[in-house]
Amino acid sequence: MKRGFVIAVLVLAGCNIPGLDDPTTGGSSSTSGSGIATFDGTYSYSYQIDNNGTEQSNSNVAQLLISNGVISSNPAGFAGSVTDSTGNVSFTGPCPISGNTGGATYIGTVVNDTPKFGQGTWTCTTGGVSDNWQVNGGD
Repeated sequence: MKRGFVIAVLVLAGCNIPGLDDPTTGGSSSTSGSGIATFDGTYSYSYQIDNNGTEQSNSNVAQLLISNGVISSNPAGFAGSVTDSTGNVSFTGPCPISGNTGGATYIGTVVNDTPKFGQGTWTCTTGGVSDNWQVNGGD
């Protein structure tokens, strides 16, 4: 029941990730990039949350930015890097679960295709809740 309430709060709040644009909830601006520009672009970020066995997708909630291998976001909150030339990524940011202020770790892969896209998993630092994220567009 509690998870259902959390989802409702996210939907009513415009599907924004709680804490995005709040520097106290995860992410850091001191990340250095890999220098890999292959995946540079502005991506549309989406994520999923399991709502009592039903996947709920929250689309286009932020822009994930990659520039010279450095990952950031608009609004601010994500920080990390493209870790190698195959497109593996690792970044931190807020946990998508409303009320969880412990931050989250995001891992996955971006692909230099037309259009560029990527996917992976997020895991909240507090509580260990985990699900999927996607980015697309990469223009």
